[in-house]
Order: sequence, then structure tokens, then C-alpha cells
Amino acid sequence: MISTTCKDCVFKEMHGKVQTGCSLNILDRFKDAGEELSRYQDEEFTFYKVDRLCMWRRSEPTEDIENDVYIKSNIVVMHDEGDDLDQTLEDIYNLDTPKPPRVIVCHTTKNLLEIYNKWSEKFGPQRFSCIMLVESLYDGSGCDEAFKRSKNGWLFFIKSGDRVDRDMLNALNYSINYKMSKHLATTGIISYMAVAYKLLKGQMGNIHETLLEINGATKDWKEIDEDYRLHISG
Repeated sequence: MISTTCKDCVFKEMHGKVQTGCSLNILDRFKDAGEELSRYQDEEFTFYKVDRLCMWRRSEPTEDIENDVYIKSNIVVMHDEGDDLDQTLEDIYNLDTPKPPRVIVCHTTKNLLEIYNKWSEKFGPQRFSCIMLVESLYDGSGCDEAFKRSKNGWLFFIKSGDRVDRDMLNALNYSINYKMSKHLATTGIISYMAVAYKLLKGQMGNIHETLLEINGATKDWKEIDEDYRLHISG
């Protein structure tokens, strides 16, 4: 089990030799999420410890910690001939996020050069790529092929023609970094934590069915979105 102690964190608050809190209120967020805090004691001082990875822990001051911990993401667009790919890519381009996603288009069309030229220039060639699926080896093989071009963070699967809400990444970031949710995947809008996708061998390993059988591993997007809407309205 991964655990985090506050011993070397710049955000710890101390009273004498005993830690009393966290200047970012992260400990309170963990408690609100149902986590139990314990104490860690070295030869002289006493600190808090939580049996979770704390993304906010820093040994040195950070200029903008909220942007620093913001989720990284990859968005895979599954494109079929006739779908409005441009609209979906435009929505993704206009996402409200300090960390723009890496975008991968999976397609079966014979010629996507015009789309690639347009959007690789707009997104930047380091953030945009296309994969032509010549043959489907198994159900979902295109998703696994796209994963090979993804980076760490979260992996979204969107169908071309679908609209993408401007706050999609903000909503997930709020769930992960503020509500301290432990889910590894979402339903409604399909997304996975990249490390879980790799460990469970993606679609080849029937990741969706596997995670549904694990309590708390998946979270419905409606709940994520509602939590975020309440947060920004209040």
C-alpha cells in the first residue's frame, strides 16, 4: 500500500514538534473522502500520515501548485466516415485547461491528410496524431493501439461527432485532486487512468468488465459533473 507522510512537505503546519495541519487543507480533504489519518514519529518530531499517494506533497515551494497537480490527459477520438470529426476536435481544442491534452484520432478512412494537416498545425504536431486502423484484431484493438501513443495521466475515448463539454477536464481534475476520489475509470464518458489501463492490458484484457467488479474502481460521469457544477456555483 502506498502511504504519504508530511515530514518533508513544505505545506505542513507545526506547533512545536507536532504537526497540527496542512496549509492547503489537504488533510481535511482526505478526511472528508473517508481516509483515516495516522501519526508518524521520527526521533524528534510527529507528523501526519495517510495511506494514499498525496499529489500535493512538495519538498520545495512551487510557483503554482494547483496547475502543477492538474491532471494530464490523452483524448482518443474514434472516427468513422461521415461523422463530424471537425466539431469534436474543435470542442477538444477549446477545452478549459492549463494542461492541453494529447489528441489521437483513430480512423478507418483511406485519406485523412487534410484533417491531419489542419489539426496538427492547430494543436501542434507534438500533441496531435492519427492512426489508420487497417484490420481489427479484436474488439477494441484500436483503443489499445492508440494507448501506445499516449502519455501518463488519464485516457479518454470519444466518438467523432460527439460534443465535448468545455469543462470536461476541470470536472475530472476536481474529482481527483479536490474530492480525492480513488476511482480508476469513469462510465458515461469513458476514461481510464493510464497506469490502470496498462496494468490491466486495456481492451485485450477486458479492462471495463474487470474494473466494474472492483468496488469503487469506476465512477459515473454524471456524479463527477454534478459535483463540479455545485463547486463552481457555490
